[in-house]
Amino acid sequence: LEKLEQIDETTIPITIIAEGKINKNNLKLAKLSESELKNIIIESGEKNIKNILILTIDGNGKIYFQPKKGTFKTFNVNYTKEVV
Repeated sequence: LEKLEQIDETTIPITIIAEGKINKNNLKLAKLSESELKNIIIESGEKNIKNILILTIDGNGKIYFQPKKGTFKTFNVNYTKEVV
């Protein structure tokens, strides 16, 4: 059997917002404060969390952002905290 490549857990995306609701456990897991999340949301161009379908972040700071209406965006944030 072939050895499976090990997944680097720091790059696995964590869902922070789903269906307009913050997942506080995942926010803590990602070691983000609510004020840091607010800045990320502002950077995404959205003003209201309820308008966000999904927002994920990985350990490299890559954000995937999908509003309920409109097209998805990806961008990077300065994110140096270790995701565990």
